Amino acid sequence: TIYENLRKALIFLLPTNGAQALVLLSAIVLGIALPITPVQILWVNMVSAITLSLPLAFEQPDGDLMRRPPRHIGEPILPLALWLLIIGSAILMSGLTLGIYQWSLQLGADLPVARTLAINTLIAAEMLFLINCRSFMRASFSHQAWFGNRHVWFAIGSLLLLQWLQTYVPLMNTLFGTAPVDWELWPWVMLAALLYYLLIETGKWLLRRCTTS
Repeated sequence: TIYENLRKALIFLLPTNGAQALVLLSAIVLGIALPITPVQILWVNMVSAITLSLPLAFEQPDGDLMRRPPRHIGEPILPLALWLLIIGSAILMSGLTLGIYQWSLQLGADLPVARTLAINTLIAAEMLFLINCRSFMRASFSHQAWFGNRHVWFAIGSLLLLQWLQTYVPLMNTLFGTAPVDWELWPWVMLAALLYYLLIETGKWLLRRCTTS
């Protein structure tokens, strides 16, 4: 169980950090203003690492854990299939974050508003990716996957509160360069996060098919 939970934590942390790096690199290559500033990245790392990664330490063992064959002594902790999931997750998360940022600028949003939307898109995707990571051996379209670990929802609730503070409290706007977001824009953030969740589940399904065939 400890080994599996360690893998889940790695699979969660690597793409979320990789996505931030890809967002910055993409902006530099494209020659556009940074979608997320360094101080905002510090915020994302601080709040997401503290809140979202900890619940994975409290994961209960999968029901079939003791029926699985022993791992080979030379098997890496992250085999190729999981690396493909990690890399694909990072690329997808960064692409959606950058897409929401560019889309909001096209709508005429100010740069601080566009950056605030980008931050919240990134973190919303991370929230749903936490559900994805609770099991990479099966789909997460179940009550157990969504509600089987109460610590997950404590973490998500805490992060939602922190993001509300960063978005709407004037002091936080000054410290982090964010700005209040009109409520009609939030459905687009949630839609991007939901699309991310569904595409990751599709990727997990394809990897399971490939590794079991």
